Amino acid sequence: MSQAYMDAVEIREYQGRFELAKRHVLEPESGEVRVRVIASGLCSTDLHLLEGRWDLGVLPRIPGHEIAGVVDQVGAGSTPSLKEKRVTVCLDVTCGGCMHCRTGQAHRCPYKERIGFERDGGHAEYVVVPERNLVELPDSVGFEDASILPDAVACMYHSLIGQGHLGISDTVVIHGAGGLGIHGVQIAACGGNVSAG
Repeated sequence: MSQAYMDAVEIREYQGRFELAKRHVLEPESGEVRVRVIASGLCSTDLHLLEGRWDLGVLPRIPGHEIAGVVDQVGAGSTPSLKEKRVTVCLDVTCGGCMHCRTGQAHRCPYKERIGFERDGGHAEYVVVPERNLVELPDSVGFEDASILPDAVACMYHSLIGQGHLGISDTVVIHGAGGLGIHGVQIAACGGNVSAG
């Protein structure tokens, strides 16, 4: 049986440039799914990766951690009904069993890998990810909007609501108006915490 290929963008060397490449379309393994990528956000972090600010392990690497698409194939042990579902993808792949994962601090998991960092990401036609990293999307949310939800939006939501316990009468100061800052302002505004000054 012939191997299928896809178009992808690679980082082949630090301080280089993004390169277009042909890659094998991978099959999902047990507990994994393959997503046909519809939208993959270009984050400023991708540019930092290209500059070599983080070690991506063995190069070349496909970047892209802001992903939305449609489940194309499910691996053994994955939920068959996920096929053809509209999804976005959470970027942290954690063990689920260590002390940090069991106590709600999965970002500290010593076995953590990130999609688009230590694992190939979504700047490609397809990406293989763990089923547990999927978030199903309602039809009312477009792929372009959904792709940034797990990164730029969820980070600020977790910071303001989960960790900061933001309340209606609280004052919020957000330094910087980049991608995360803008979403932080919008989240605060939903609670009536923003005033022009």
